[in-house]
Amino acid sequence: MKRAIFVLSALTLSLMGCGGGGGSSSKNVVQTPPAEEKQTLTINGIATDAPLAGADVTLMLDGVDTDILTTTDNDGNYSIKLEFLKSDLDKFVSLKAMGTGPQATAGLISLVGELEELVEDAGADEILVASENFAVTVSHITTAKYGLLVEAHESEEVHSKAILKQYADSFSQHNILTLATAIKVAIDKAGNNPELALPPGFDHTLELMRYSEVMNEYVNSVLLSDEFSEAQKETLDDPSIYDSTLTFPTSFELYFVDFDGNDQANHAFKFNADNTGKYQNVAFTWEHNGSTIDIAFAEQTYKENFIFEDSSQKSIRRLTGFKNINLRIVSETEETLGLAVQYTIESQFPDHPERDSELQETSALVTATMQTYLISFATPSTLHIPLADAGEHKGLRLNTDEVDYDVLADRFTFNADGTAVGEVTGITVSWTFDEDALVLDFISSTNSWISDYGFPFTSMAIRKVSNDNFVDKVQISFNDANGEDVFGNVYQASLNEKQVTWKPDEIPGIYAFEFDYDGSPLNQHYFVLHENGDADTIYTQDRNKDGALVKEEVTRDYGRWTLQDNQLMITQTMLRGGERSEACRTPGFLADQQACLLYHERELELINQQDNAFFLLNNDHVYFENIYGDIGSTDGIRWDLRRLHKTPEAPVDLTHL
Repeated sequence: MKRAIFVLSALTLSLMGCGGGGGSSSKNVVQTPPAEEKQTLTINGIATDAPLAGADVTLMLDGVDTDILTTTDNDGNYSIKLEFLKSDLDKFVSLKAMGTGPQATAGLISLVGELEELVEDAGADEILVASENFAVTVSHITTAKYGLLVEAHESEEVHSKAILKQYADSFSQHNILTLATAIKVAIDKAGNNPELALPPGFDHTLELMRYSEVMNEYVNSVLLSDEFSEAQKETLDDPSIYDSTLTFPTSFELYFVDFDGNDQANHAFKFNADNTGKYQNVAFTWEHNGSTIDIAFAEQTYKENFIFEDSSQKSIRRLTGFKNINLRIVSETEETLGLAVQYTIESQFPDHPERDSELQETSALVTATMQTYLISFATPSTLHIPLADAGEHKGLRLNTDEVDYDVLADRFTFNADGTAVGEVTGITVSWTFDEDALVLDFISSTNSWISDYGFPFTSMAIRKVSNDNFVDKVQISFNDANGEDVFGNVYQASLNEKQVTWKPDEIPGIYAFEFDYDGSPLNQHYFVLHENGDADTIYTQDRNKDGALVKEEVTRDYGRWTLQDNQLMITQTMLRGGERSEACRTPGFLADQQACLLYHERELELINQQDNAFFLLNNDHVYFENIYGDIGSTDGIRWDLRRLHKTPEAPVDLTHL
């Protein structure tokens, strides 16, 4: 009899048997399989924010340093060779570059990807370069993405494909650019200005990325400096840190989807294959060169406005509009594009031929998409719909002797019979789905609205351009009673009825809009809602742009807050004539018989909540006549959609005032 036993875990084969003649023999044979053949991958890239010369580049696997390292040349180029086994293919590769000498504060990182994918990208020559996977470029942009990822994940354990996918579209390009610029300031600018140096205890920028609170404090501390503006321009103008292999198609629609605070709209463009296009109600021409598009507008599209200059009491007529817009793709995910955008705005003075036209150039890094998503909802449903216009962001207006109404959004009830009614505007529409669009056709209105287009609109098509579970982003096209077709802006909306309510016990605290006038973190609008029902409404604006706030740049209004039917009510009261007093929080008379009058009442209907972020239907009522009597303006009422954030502390420090 023969018996075979396989012990695979020890890679040993034992054979035992019985022979004839009553004898026996035993034979153990140990076979060692050939050693697994090692494979190689060479990664050629660049470490740069300037670039980094003589930097130490280390390859990391699953977030852990290996002993595989190299040094960059004078242009920041590096070449690093990795030997690996087949069993290593599921490991995640990151690259870390640490500056030396004058660039010793530079700590940069790039999360490249799983080894198996990198091997596939490299192909038969086993050499991976930027044109095959741009993440081999280690820069302050990739480091900023890492810092935001650590902040969002609340952990340094972010070296995985799953985590990258989870947060792929979570960060606005504006926030990436802001943090990347601050990194560049610390590396390249702080040497000449000690006030821009990294916080005490931090030797390099990569260490700063791992401490989110300190990271954000540092960003705010350098944001207003001239060096920050210089570093931001250098970042936007540096072609080495953006993927030049990305390209636009020949015919497409492009939607900008970044929104902050009370932003009401963002840009949308329609590009036709014949190199014509449309932006709102304006035609343009465009040229395509790889990852770059140049848009040109005709002077006839400029809009008229009037300005006052210096001490002159006469208004000057001005024609202003986009002259050019340049778009460059800098990054790409499955759903979005990162775009570097340069706007050139021209102002002409037709009544003053002796005066030259003025050009103003601004740059930004924005998040955009070409995708649309299907809209669906049950009926009846109450949806919050923006009311699009041709670019003036004024919505619908109704002027009476007593009140000026300004409606940028409405609460529409969609019925199963194919009709929908706006609660604020009194507009009735019929509705239907047309492929990816929700189409509203005007039927009637109980009010006579005016706007910057011929109202009522005849048809409005709403397309969903984001897959955000918190706030829907929609692009709206419409035609009006004058026969004008408008390829409108991107707006915020709520396309599904959500059962979300304010929680009374959790309301007290500080709430801030993401105001950022002129790029300054000192320009804020926020509320302090106290446990006892008192409410402080605070506005700050660094008017002289000196980087510091004084009392004259801070406005604090006093009032009360209450909760009524899922409406958070915040009031502001003043003394007659407009003076503010902490003793004046409710309408009535003070001890000295001064009249305390209601000046402003805000209703915030909660539509959706995500952690400490709130999406709201905002209704403002300003009682001008209460304060200023007949010499004041007409009372104003406004409806719009906006976001509010609850913060652990005030967005600006006012303790010195």
